[in-house]
Amino acid sequence: MASNGVGTAISDFFQNAVTGNLTQHQRDVIVAKEKADIAKAAAGMPPAVVKELQTRAEKELDAFLLKTDQGPLGTGSGVGLRLPGVGVVGTPEFYAKLTTAVKAFAIIGALLFGGWIAFKVFKRR
Repeated sequence: MASNGVGTAISDFFQNAVTGNLTQHQRDVIVAKEKADIAKAAAGMPPAVVKELQTRAEKELDAFLLKTDQGPLGTGSGVGLRLPGVGVVGTPEFYAKLTTAVKAFAIIGALLFGGWIAFKVFKRR
């Protein structure tokens, strides 16, 4: 059992490092803790009310994760792979930064190539 928990923690760590998003396991742990906290705080209330509060909390968490592009990948939530400093792949912000970077590299490359040609030409004289 302990090795399963360690393996899951390591897997979650690497998925967070690569994608920047929560894993499905991490989301499920957060939801389970929220539900337990709500059940404890709402002791004595009718079960239907407790269930409604738990469902609302889960929906609010999912909405927050979707809004901040941090939800688990592959859940149909629309979130994508996040690249540090660039943003979420597939968003307009990502394409704008990518276009700027490509243009900058093209300009730098052209300047370096032009400098190399000029160096070769003036070196012969």
